[in-house]
Amino acid sequence: MISPDMVPLGKTFSDWAPGEPSGEYNGDREECGSLKGHVDYQWNDVYCLRNFPFICEQILSSN
Repeated sequence: MISPDMVPLGKTFSDWAPGEPSGEYNGDREECGSLKGHVDYQWNDVYCLRNFPFICEQILSSN
């Protein structure tokens, strides 16, 4: 998974659920993210064609 500034999230993000990011599940590449409600809302990597509600990030200008 890659952040908007092209940094691999697995190397910088620290609130992954145990065993995550795994990168693959049942042969599907997991390159998108979701929150696991049953694991204190920690992050999970998921297959990108799954449908979930989403959160967007916007970089605010300093002007």
